[in-house]
Amino acid sequence: MLHLHQSNRLEILLDHLCALLTTPLTDPLAPEIIAVQNPGMGRWLSQQIALASGISANISFPLPATLIWDLLSLANGALPAQDLFSRPVLLWKIFSRLDQTAGSPEGRELARFFADDPDQGCRYELAARIADLLDQYQVFRPEMLLDWERQQRRDNWQALLWRDICRDQPPHRARLMIDFISSPPATPDRLPERICLFGLSSLPPVYLAIINQAARWIEIHLFHLSPCRHAWDDIVSGRRLAGLRRDWQRKGQTDQSATYSQGHPLLASLGRVGQEFFTLLMDSTPEVMERDHYVPAGSGTLLTTIQDDILNLNDRAPDHPVELPDRDSILFHRCHSPLREIQVLHDNLLALFQRDPSLTPGDILVMAPEINRYAAAVNGVFGAAPD
Repeated sequence: MLHLHQSNRLEILLDHLCALLTTPLTDPLAPEIIAVQNPGMGRWLSQQIALASGISANISFPLPATLIWDLLSLANGALPAQDLFSRPVLLWKIFSRLDQTAGSPEGRELARFFADDPDQGCRYELAARIADLLDQYQVFRPEMLLDWERQQRRDNWQALLWRDICRDQPPHRARLMIDFISSPPATPDRLPERICLFGLSSLPPVYLAIINQAARWIEIHLFHLSPCRHAWDDIVSGRRLAGLRRDWQRKGQTDQSATYSQGHPLLASLGRVGQEFFTLLMDSTPEVMERDHYVPAGSGTLLTTIQDDILNLNDRAPDHPVELPDRDSILFHRCHSPLREIQVLHDNLLALFQRDPSLTPGDILVMAPEINRYAAAVNGVFGAAPD
């Protein structure tokens, strides 16, 4: 059975995960498997489980791709430890076959990329780009790859190269995943007893299909952080709705704006990835046991007011502003450089710790789209502290 736990608070999902872990597995030596979106979430979960239960041991925190490969390996029982069609391996397979593919009638356009390439730098860069593309095809276009192998699509240089790579090789991920979804695995008894998925913001459709299939034999718990308790898969942002209106007007079609809902503007404009994952969950999990654990965020601050509005899809009219004494639950700082951003962060953290002595570093989360851009600034600002 697939159990879907949904809440707008991560700590509530953590409490239910810890409660689930109190029921031990049948095999005392089998590891508990908790799939996470990134290693940072795994480290945080390990710490929080240890704080809640006194210990965190024999727990595996695989990323989704690793979890799927492990399931396929256990179901088939004879796969190599390393995926021979992973991106690093594909790169060198492609690098060694580019000349042969470029010499075919379909591959003439490839030859111009490395016609004058004495040090083979362009050849390597091209191989890396193609490897990345084929790696994504295995996850998002597996049926197309199988059609290439069966020659059911018009040949192009990509199809020729892929067939050449697959010749005399073990099954690749695309074939293994489609076979797992379409037919029962050869050894389902080798699958783990229980799997948890925690804090995932997105999953490729084929991964979710494999999880649904695996749920026929094992217990799977998906802990989904969702900011809204209502169905919000059909809401659209004002900008997107304006674009749709322009398209309808240009094509001479009837304005269908009344059939769309904008919900909460922040949820519609900034929650696109979460919306797509929510839609995928609702559409592809017919046999699922849902458990909702939504709670109101409270009142008194601007942040909690916005969170409750998103939770209940309440779009406040512009002529009804929020009047609250709170001034600092949401702050925007305009800075002229990454160094200045880190300096402002440093001063605000010091002010927070001084204002609330109970605050600890474990209560602070700093996020950035490209954290490596700030590495030198972090070292310069925080590394200068005397203690």
